[in-house]
Amino acid sequence: MLIECHSCEAIVDANELCTNDAESQFITDIVVGLYQCPSCHASLIGIKSGEETYPPKVERVWTEPKNKFHESIPSTVRQSLEDAKRCYDAKVYSATAVMCGKAIEFIVSDKTNKNNLFQGLKELKSKEIIDARLYEWSEALRKERNIGAHAIEVEIKRQDASDILDFAVAICEYVYVLTDKYNAYLERKGKTVGNGT
Repeated sequence: MLIECHSCEAIVDANELCTNDAESQFITDIVVGLYQCPSCHASLIGIKSGEETYPPKVERVWTEPKNKFHESIPSTVRQSLEDAKRCYDAKVYSATAVMCGKAIEFIVSDKTNKNNLFQGLKELKSKEIIDARLYEWSEALRKERNIGAHAIEVEIKRQDASDILDFAVAICEYVYVLTDKYNAYLERKGKTVGNGT
């Protein structure tokens, strides 16, 4: 059974130690299993649902995958963050910067009518979708993205790539996750006030 090992940082053909019983699989259509990495013997918990794949593959849910991003983030943005994390794990730091830049480009495309990243970031700030500090971060990220994407003799270091990835995740969570949570909070409070409590 193929699963990502958090310790080996690789997809491994893990040994299946046990799964939930057939009756619960029938009810939930989900197979939950305990697996063991054949290389480092780490314990892994994974789930499998939906269509069969070959070779069989399960999604690791424990230990929690490092590149798991909140479902409030649109799939195109989330995919770019996941790709950026994979590039970082593979030590391809220029590609990390490029994929982080792509995530921010998707935000600009989603929230503004600008095709240019520089202009789009300014509009995000003017619309107060991001604040001044996040604008500074996004500008730094844009410049690092340009270094990674263009043929110039400047190397992106590991720590820079780590910071860029952190910045990208923070911006995405601010724009999508925290905004959704705040709007839900306001909606709840409005209903409470409307009920006279």
